Amino acid sequence: MKRTIAILLFFGMVFCGAAQPTTTVKFMVSFSDKDNSPFSLNMPGQFLSQRAIDRRVRQGLVVDVSDLPVNPNYIDSIKQQGVTVLHTSRWLNAALVETDDSLKVFDLLGISCVSDVSMLFYQKSFKNGKKEGTKSIENGLSIDVLASEELLHGALANTSNNINYGQGFAQANMIAVNYLHQLGYKGDSMLIAVLDAGFNSANTLTVFDSLYAEGRVLAEIDLIEKGGDIYTGSTHGMAVLSTMAANQPGILVGTAPKASYLLIRTEDISSEFPVEEFNWVVGAEFADSAGADMINSSLGYTTFDDTSLNYTYSDMNGRHALSSRGATMAARKGMLVVASAGNSGNSPWKYISAPGDADSILTIGAVNVAGDYASFSSTGPTYDQRIKPNVVAMGEGTYVANTYGSVGPGNGTSFSSPVLCGAVACLWQANKTKSNMRIAEMVERSASQYTFPDSLKGYGIPNLAVAHLLLNEKVMPDIVIHSEVDVFPNPFNNSFVVGFFSTDTDKVIIEIVDMNGKHIRAEEHKMIGGYNYIEISGLSDLKSGIHLMRLLYKEREITKKLIKK
Repeated sequence: MKRTIAILLFFGMVFCGAAQPTTTVKFMVSFSDKDNSPFSLNMPGQFLSQRAIDRRVRQGLVVDVSDLPVNPNYIDSIKQQGVTVLHTSRWLNAALVETDDSLKVFDLLGISCVSDVSMLFYQKSFKNGKKEGTKSIENGLSIDVLASEELLHGALANTSNNINYGQGFAQANMIAVNYLHQLGYKGDSMLIAVLDAGFNSANTLTVFDSLYAEGRVLAEIDLIEKGGDIYTGSTHGMAVLSTMAANQPGILVGTAPKASYLLIRTEDISSEFPVEEFNWVVGAEFADSAGADMINSSLGYTTFDDTSLNYTYSDMNGRHALSSRGATMAARKGMLVVASAGNSGNSPWKYISAPGDADSILTIGAVNVAGDYASFSSTGPTYDQRIKPNVVAMGEGTYVANTYGSVGPGNGTSFSSPVLCGAVACLWQANKTKSNMRIAEMVERSASQYTFPDSLKGYGIPNLAVAHLLLNEKVMPDIVIHSEVDVFPNPFNNSFVVGFFSTDTDKVIIEIVDMNGKHIRAEEHKMIGGYNYIEISGLSDLKSGIHLMRLLYKEREITKKLIKK
């Protein structure tokens, strides 16, 4: 109740008085219960799609009271007070309402089913049409659409397993999603919800041709403007989407080029208020009810246009921020939430942002192409000392699409998050019977510093080939170099991968010899702490037949038989 009184005093000081301009206010109206609901837990098809129900059944989850929509009778009661209801949230058991009369809060608090009213947004309207608090979601990251770095990265090998990733090779190869692609797992049958600020031109760019031609954008939702066009305004969501859904060989192929997507605009780039977190939760609920498997959130909340609403580090405990509460609830519904850590590593704040502090989700930091920590990437741990970020992916120099019809490098955990999200979608497709928590656990276990996590890179750079092996109980990482060295595929065509776990970071030599002991190839590689995934390529001229692969590490030698097709 103290919080409600403080809000009322705030309104009294700021909004009262004839000299003040017209002010639009948005409240979260929380309800006390879901009693006498016309919806029944025995009939979940009333409010959940069959796909959403199947996801729960597959993971042993039950439909509970939090799944029930807000009681429509309660909604009617607040409408009678002359406010406009914008959205409702079944997880928060609340409604978002808008009014030009801040004193309506008294009328709302007088309704018996209302337990609390919180101010989430205000905007002063002036005669010249300008408004306070404008900002851009791109703060803290950059997209250089004309950068000459393209020439540098273009010199790198950009093909793997007969897929020409174009400029997307490095970011895909770093986390070994190309291994899953080779096995045929490219996101087919997976549904990813993208919560973002806008998807400018995504429906007209060549990199997304197959996405739209194959009808894999299943919903286009604008929670900011009723009937709005998500393909105008901010380009942020489009760039984010391109790291997953782009499929233009030789230019850019994303990490989940065959997945289906829900595009949901929850972010208003003209201002920053907690109302956007309410929108985030509504977007996540839509994703849940539509049967989404995953959510990517390249959004973060720490500071607001009204600084009195700013979060403190102690708020980053996964239980305070609206978006963090929503992300945790999404995980409890069987979805896997992948969220950017934030871009505050160089700022006084430096810590992760909401909803990245949520429990049971994957929060993604950023590294560069060499796997080194990107200085802008927000750090952990959470206030309650949980490891964050969970893992990292390429977020410095990540290649994304732009509205010029080309691609260029961009910086930000906004991009490392979807790079990994798309990859994990392919991993889950390959292991569909596993739960969201099991998938997340194996992503962490596959990472480069799983045995020694820190506050910069968490468990490190994950290796999706290794995670796939772990999910199938083929790798048990427990010693310096495990006696089981995996070679795959075997038989092979032009390339094969040597996979092994190591707690060392020394050098290893991989040799190919024929059955007579004649040396054909020798390569030296620096190991990483964790599971190593070393690709040996350029073997198209190698004669068909049986050869040997020898792994040389200090005084040890491990030999495996190879079969060249």
